[in-house]
Formats: sequence, structure tokens, C-alpha cells
Amino acid sequence: MVRRARIRVSGTGGLSFCPRCGTLLMPSGVLGVLRCPRCGYCGSGTGRGDVGVIERMIRVLETERREALSELRRNTGSGVRARVVDALGQILTLELSEGAFSALSPEPGDVLGYVWRGNIRYLGTVLDAYRCVVSVLISPGEASSLADSPELTLVSYEPLLSYDLQLSLLSKLLSSESTRTHVSSNFTQVDVKVDDEYPLKLFTGEAELGELRCSQPRSARDVKEGFMLDESQVRAVSAALGLGNHELLLIVGPPGTGKTRVIAKIAHELAGRGEKVLIASHTNRAVDNAIELLPLDNTLRVGRPEKVLRSTEPYLLSYKYRTELGERLEKLEREIGWYIKELRSMYRDRRKYRTGRWMVEEIISGWKRRLRELIQEKSDLIQRTARNIIGKVSVIGSTLIKSQLYPLKEVTFDTVIIDEASQASIALALLAMVKARKWILVGDHKQLPPIFSGEASRYGEELSAFNRLKDMYPHRHLWLTIHYRSNKAIIEFSAKHIYEGRIRPHESCALKKLRLRGRPKIEALTPEKPVVFIHTPSKEERVFEGRDRCTKRNPIEAAVVKELVSELMRCGLPSDAVGVITPYRGQRALIESLIKDSACCGVEVGTVDAFQGREKDVIIYDVVSTTDMRFPANTNRLNVALTRAKLKLIAVGNVNAIRGAPDAGLLREFIKYCLERDSVFDWGSGSWVDSASLPL
Repeated sequence: MVRRARIRVSGTGGLSFCPRCGTLLMPSGVLGVLRCPRCGYCGSGTGRGDVGVIERMIRVLETERREALSELRRNTGSGVRARVVDALGQILTLELSEGAFSALSPEPGDVLGYVWRGNIRYLGTVLDAYRCVVSVLISPGEASSLADSPELTLVSYEPLLSYDLQLSLLSKLLSSESTRTHVSSNFTQVDVKVDDEYPLKLFTGEAELGELRCSQPRSARDVKEGFMLDESQVRAVSAALGLGNHELLLIVGPPGTGKTRVIAKIAHELAGRGEKVLIASHTNRAVDNAIELLPLDNTLRVGRPEKVLRSTEPYLLSYKYRTELGERLEKLEREIGWYIKELRSMYRDRRKYRTGRWMVEEIISGWKRRLRELIQEKSDLIQRTARNIIGKVSVIGSTLIKSQLYPLKEVTFDTVIIDEASQASIALALLAMVKARKWILVGDHKQLPPIFSGEASRYGEELSAFNRLKDMYPHRHLWLTIHYRSNKAIIEFSAKHIYEGRIRPHESCALKKLRLRGRPKIEALTPEKPVVFIHTPSKEERVFEGRDRCTKRNPIEAAVVKELVSELMRCGLPSDAVGVITPYRGQRALIESLIKDSACCGVEVGTVDAFQGREKDVIIYDVVSTTDMRFPANTNRLNVALTRAKLKLIAVGNVNAIRGAPDAGLLREFIKYCLERDSVFDWGSGSWVDSASLPL
């Protein structure tokens, strides 16, 4: 049976009329958006001015870009100076000082901008960077004008390019639509590659999708370690292998249910069938986690070396082409370096030559000509080798943004797999989806949605690519149901109260236990209690960040956190095994300042947003708030915080404040959960609290 998302209209008799001229509104082709055939008005017909999810996505991107541009302009003082060595065709060669090169730290695939008459313009993509010489792939029209500039002030353009790519893509996709959707021109138009426009129909409700079909994998074994996949994992892999053209699969992967291994298995099986597969995410870590599970010879990672896990460095394109070219590339780079050094010296000293000036100019001209030839040879060699490597491998990993940039821009895929798709916006997911004809999105609608700033933050759930598709096509999603990562007591709370019993811990979870070198002096740290809530008689403080931004901190709880971390370190736990999570930036900064000069300075402290997709042996969640609990008790936010721990989870907060707050909701349930296990600890008395003395 084919199912199609339906547009619901409201109004008298189920009809909606134009608020301008009274004409009956008609569906526009964008889900939820109605159009007046007479005056062109677009809206939902509800009188609330809702102009549809795609239009809203555009407005949010435009607002976010303006804010990012303002921030970048404030920081243009951090730009670095670069001398233009040569501009030949689409290759611009720049020379930086050692300090400037180190500050900019350019890597192949980076996107650069430059300051031009007070504005920041897009320059291009770094092809190669070596010994203070940077080769940049630019648009054909820019080369001649840039060649006349002796110097440029370079900045990283990455903060803006994300918005430019997304807005350029939506503009391109909507140009053939009948809607009156408008994308402003207040961004840099970037050429985006669209191999298939059908993904837009998925989000606008025009796609027709039947029931899932299955195709059995060659085996039910994991790709690398060889253990058997569970029933829900095999079902997800089989559904992925059964996809036809223009079909979608959504995999709900709650924490610890093996979604990364499922992604790797799907990619490996599809590659074995001759497909080219892109594994993408909005974060580098999610891509790395899947890539490192795949065979090195048939897998490629595109990204910056310092942003990828050390274990995935051999997968990097730059690593592979340098290994393949070896001495040949090194010889070219040494020769280029020599000519640049000698030319710099000759330019500096040529005024000293009172006789034979014409000979000096002739030498300079010849050396410049030779330098240009060497640079072109190096560029051609790298691009040719990179194309060959990309053409040979079957599985490529990159961020969603990098999928539309050199060297992947012209690459077409059979299947795109997007991890952490709940936190990817519709436009961000589309960047990768338009490069393939089959789509697999893996996410968790019970974790954080896309993060937007200011007023746009309320649109996170609506603009989440995974959440929207799951709501529109409920028959196209499958669940991973067995949790493997954490102690049974840690995951059981979320399994019951958040996932409504859809997941359950594997039997091995009962054996997971924290190991310490000695008995902790703080009883709350005992390994025998995997989940603990520590009550403190604390009070929040409001702190202003700038003129209009406010955050919270709680000095008493910060001091408690420091003591807990210090004691864990004393008991032999390595600093990288512990993570501290707090909902507020102010508290994060306060805790970091307390531990930076102590033995626990290596402990990672971050907000909930920063820890999504992460895990640690021990997690300390600092609630901070003692008044408004809506933010720390938000279901998705709290779920992320409570599911990062593998062996021990400690929450720190004011139980009395939480108990009395009408909006504490799930946080109050968590305290009840701890009380049932006799694991609420009173910091002041240093003793455990029983349920009789703390009714909730």
C-alpha cells in the first residue's frame, strides 16, 4: 500500500480562505502551505501566518547567517595576511608567514574567505597546504582580479559557508517549484550539486512511499569484530538492503543500541553489492565512529586531520594521496619551497644591484615561470590522485557540509546514510540527500533536535530532518531495541520513562560495574550504586553574558562537583573516563575554573548539547537550577544527560527545589527512581536518604 503525507486545512467546513481577498486557498505543493490563486498570498489558512516548514527553514537560516556574519566581522582582526604568489586558472597560490600559517592552520578541504573593502567574501577551497604555501581552488571569475592583489587578509569562511550552501540549495530546489517561496539574495550564491531533486518531495509531503521490503545480508555478523547482530539490528540492515530508488528508511537508534555498527554493516553490505555509499553527519565524531569499523582499503574519510579521531587518520584522503605519491610529492614541495624562498630574497635585495638590473629581472621572471609550472604540476598531481582514490573506494565518510565541497562535490552516490539525523536540520540533511537516490536516516527523536539561536530555537523539533520524516512516514521507521553500553540501572530509567519500554538492556549490562583502586571517602561514589542523586542545599545565581544573554551558575554545586571529581581521581580513575555535564554555560565555565589547576584538569566539562553522541565511564550531571526547571528537566535534554554514562551516573541538585517546582516533571521522576534504589545522598550530612523522610 502506498502512503502519502496529507495536507490538513482548517476553517469553515474544512476550507480556508485568503485573508487578503477572500478567495479559496489551494495547496501550494509545500506541506501545510496554502496559496491564493488570485493574489498569490501564501499561508496555512489558520490566520497565524504560518508559511510552511520550508519557508520557515529559509527564514531561520537567513537570521542565523546574519548573526554569524556579525560575529565574523567582529573577529576579522584575527584574519591573517597572505601574499599572492600566483593565480593560474582556478588555482590561487598564497604564501603565509610561519606565524600566520600556524594561526590559520589550513588543511585540504578547508574553506577560506577574504576581507574585501570591509566585507567578507568567499575565496575557495584549500587544495593543499604545505610549508607556508597554500593552494586554493577558486571560481574562474576571481582569478584575474586576485592576481592583481599583492596581499589578502584571510579568514576561515566555514561559519558562513554552511548557511550559503543550505540557502543556495533551497533556492535551487525551489526555483522549479510553483510556490512563491522567496530566498533573499543576502548570502553568497554557491554552486551546489543536485543529482536528484526528489528528497525535497519527502519533506513537502509529495512523496509516495509503500511499505518496507527486506533483503537479507550475506551474514548477520558485525563487520570488524565478528559478533552476531541482534534481531532488531538484522531487521534494520535487511530493510536498508531492500530499498529501491527514491525510497527512505528511518532507523530509531536510542543510546547504546548499536546504531554505529548497524550503519557500518549497511555500508559494507551495500558496497559488496557494487554501490557507492556516503556516510554523513553534522559532527565529525559520528562519521569517524562508523568509518573506523570498515575495511581501510575500501573506505575513505574526507575532513581535517585535527578534527578526526587518531584511529581514522589512515582513512583520510590527504593521508592516502601523500602515501601513494611519496617522494614524488615531497620533491615537488621542496623545489617549490626553494623557489619561493629565493624569490623572496631576490625581491628584497634587487635594489642593491646597481649594474645588470635587467639580468636580475630576467632571473626573477624565469624563476616565477618555473614556480608557476611546479605549482600547477603539484596541483594537477594531487587532484588526479585524489580523483583516482575517490573513484576506487566504495564507502566515503564526511560531514554534511563537506559532501557539497571539493573533493566530493562532483561525486554521485547510490545511497546516503545520515547519522544523528535528529540533530540535523532539513536543509542540512538535503545537502547530502540530493547526491543520491536512496536515503537512510538514523536518529533518535528523544534526543536533542537542531540547535538554533534566539527566537529560532523554538523551531528545533519542527525543522529536524529525522523527526519530521518520522512523523510524516511512520510506516518507514524501525527501532533498534537492545541496549549494550551502560549498567542496567543507568539505562532502565530512560527505557521506562522516555522510550516507553521500546528498548531493554542486554543481559551483559548487569555485569558492568565501576572499578576503583580504593574505597572512596565519599560514600556517594561507591561502585555498588550505579545511579545516585546528591542533594545539596544550593541556590542558583543569574549571570549576564553581554547585554541581553543570561545564564545560570551555582557555586555550591560546582564545589561539590569538584570534590567528586577529585576523589574519583584519587581512587585511580583516569581523567578521560569522567565527564561533567551541565545545562548552563555559566556553570560550565565556573566548574572549569575550579578544576583547571588541580589534578583533575583533564576532565571534560561541557553542556548537554556538546555531549550528545558521547560516552564516559562516569558522568556527573549538575542540575544547577533551583527555580525554573523547564530547561534542565526538558525530556530530550535530560535524556541525553542521563544516558552518557557507562558505569556510574551521578546527578547533583537541590531535591527540595525540584520537589517544589511545578515544571520539574521528569527530573522529579528521576529522584523517585533513585529513592526506590536507596541512592539519594544528602551532601550536608554525608548519609543516604530514605523514601520515608523525602516524600515526592
